[in-house]
Amino acid sequence: MPSTTTPRREEHQRPGAEGRSHFVAPVLEPLAPSTTDPREAPAGTRWLHAYSSLASDRLESELIGKWLIYVSCNSVRYCWTRVREATEGDALGIAAKVSTDWGKAHDVVGMIAEGRPGWLDHVICVYTADWRDTGEVAHVGSRLAAVDAVRKQTLQYKPDAFTYHGTWSGRNPGDVAIYTMRPPFEVLSSNPTAIRALRDD
Repeated sequence: MPSTTTPRREEHQRPGAEGRSHFVAPVLEPLAPSTTDPREAPAGTRWLHAYSSLASDRLESELIGKWLIYVSCNSVRYCWTRVREATEGDALGIAAKVSTDWGKAHDVVGMIAEGRPGWLDHVICVYTADWRDTGEVAHVGSRLAAVDAVRKQTLQYKPDAFTYHGTWSGRNPGDVAIYTMRPPFEVLSSNPTAIRALRDD
């Protein structure tokens, strides 16, 4: 049974084992390689990870944030491949990860939020080092469209600080996205209420 407790800021555990969507620093032996099909990852692997050369355990955890891409099981392999290749080629953010079939089926928060046995869709998290750097945040959002990882959905950007403090969409709907981008993914829109809550947290 996965834990529902809030992750600690210093919690850089083995990638793939963590329960929530926060950034996890790279290690030498992940539970499964990034090239694994998210639908076929081994039991116990909640996430698959991809890293750029800029990822490290020296990043400021409270400043890291991520674009969230929600994708169906039918599309997850294609979308993850696009994100993984761009990330590992230093053409996207500092890191990315995708929920596996096993992970989304064993996520207690997802079960509570959606009222069913786990999440219906997969989620891909694409990280930037500093949510305050709106230029880089917007650049990575636009790049997601350029590499064909997103086409029609509205992108939402969530800071890891909200995850650390136990604020996620299942508990506080609409409060976690400080930025959004809509097709054609050229304009970054801010959510002043969420940003104010983040600064006050």
